Amino acid sequence: MGITVIVLYVFFCIFLIYNWHRISVEDIKDRNFIRKFSIIISVRNEEKSIIKTLISIENQLFDFNLFEVIIINDFSTDATLQQLKDFKSTTRLNLKIAQNIEAGKKSAITLGIEMAQNEIIICTDADCEFSKYWLASYNSFYLKYNPKFVFGAVKFTKSKSIFSNILQLEFATLIGTGAATHQMKMPTMCNGANLSYLKSFFLELNGFENINNQPSGDDVFFMLKVYEKYPNETYFLMDKNNIVSTKSPTNFNEFYHQRLRWASKWGNYKLSKSSIVGVLVLFTYIFILFYVIKFSLFSNNLFEIYIFIFSMIFKFIAELVFVSRIMRFFNEKINLLSFVVLYLFYPFYLVYFAFAGRLVAFEWKNRKYKS
Repeated sequence: MGITVIVLYVFFCIFLIYNWHRISVEDIKDRNFIRKFSIIISVRNEEKSIIKTLISIENQLFDFNLFEVIIINDFSTDATLQQLKDFKSTTRLNLKIAQNIEAGKKSAITLGIEMAQNEIIICTDADCEFSKYWLASYNSFYLKYNPKFVFGAVKFTKSKSIFSNILQLEFATLIGTGAATHQMKMPTMCNGANLSYLKSFFLELNGFENINNQPSGDDVFFMLKVYEKYPNETYFLMDKNNIVSTKSPTNFNEFYHQRLRWASKWGNYKLSKSSIVGVLVLFTYIFILFYVIKFSLFSNNLFEIYIFIFSMIFKFIAELVFVSRIMRFFNEKINLLSFVVLYLFYPFYLVYFAFAGRLVAFEWKNRKYKS
């Protein structure tokens, strides 16, 4: 049973590779800048990064009359708000700043959408940087496909530490999995640092209604809500000009609470094709741990051991090929040592957070949440 699950997972990885290559690659040939955008950013205690993010938006090679930037201050307690006010007095951006009414990111985004003057909403985060053609890429994509929901790629900024390299590989795998499973018509995840949808469509679906029981999830749960009604009008935007860069966790505590927050969402997926992916991944790693313990302490069945080893070798190759393809899209080289470390420790890591995410409280933006 366990070996069968691991083999099924290997075939799933092969399907991920196949479907990653099936996604249409876009580039911004169309320079007809006619779409108007409202960029919405929820901020809470972002004094170290928000101005850098706004400068990156200010550097867009796009008509400044065609987009606005709406910042919703989610009760920051540091110098974020003052920095925003100072920046507004000097920038050429059409910048609007408002105070959130209720605490939380979904509330902030909802307020930003209510304020938006344009039909196309783009959501990103306060610690991101963008290609100069980020908006041009969205413009071209909307002109070509006229979608209702679009999500793009996000990567962690490159670092010299092996810990950051490991996180970069893991994050790239999640982004690639989200894109490939969407192509398989089994959407699983997207990232709120780079997504877009229509304001009228957000209002039609009553925004985050029925998915407001999590502090985050403004990205993946809303995508699944959209996909349930309009599966053929949601897209992954595969364009290198559209990639958003964000910082990785800088220390273990930040990493730990981020992963707890991500894992806390797993139990809120509805039973569907998408949730089957999560179940397959979880049981694969549970069985891997089971066999590692079994063969280390109890079993000397050489045939079973060899079958397990061969399965793990094929799993290693399939995952390495998949991650390499994603890193190539990001114009990054894969660090083999980091990949090996990630491969060896990932079963322990994933199984722990799968259960801890449902049991352990986490912190986010200086607020504490129960799982």
